[in-house]
Amino acid sequence: VERMVRLSNVNLKVFAESEAAISLGNSVIGTSPLDVWKGKLDLILTNPPFGASFSTQDILSRSKPADFPVLHHMANIGLLPQTIDSEYALLDKEIGMLRPGGRILMVVPDHVVSGGGFAERFRRELLKANRIGESEFLQTTTIAAS
Repeated sequence: VERMVRLSNVNLKVFAESEAAISLGNSVIGTSPLDVWKGKLDLILTNPPFGASFSTQDILSRSKPADFPVLHHMANIGLLPQTIDSEYALLDKEIGMLRPGGRILMVVPDHVVSGGGFAERFRRELLKANRIGESEFLQTTTIAAS
């Protein structure tokens, strides 16, 4: 992974006309180079990695409510499990990075949109302060080749 970060940064310096930089790290737990963008973004487009789980205690103890607004609210009303899948943590963190009126276009697993249990509770809490404009179903083959 470190090699890919180095190669990507070299490509940016050689071929791009921007001051962009690629870094390696955990953007969910603790501090991250992405933290400088909190509350400043109008649009986030992402297809983040899925499959990891995080301790909700680790997330909540190392963050402010504005960093993970939905998870902190759910913790306050006793609706969080002991561990949370990365897709929920990443979606919530991205919400905290947006300016008011900002938008997110994010590829998520089906259960985030249509699952029961925690997924349903998360969606309900998410919708209390946010609007979901549209969701699209992507065929498995759309992502399988990537």
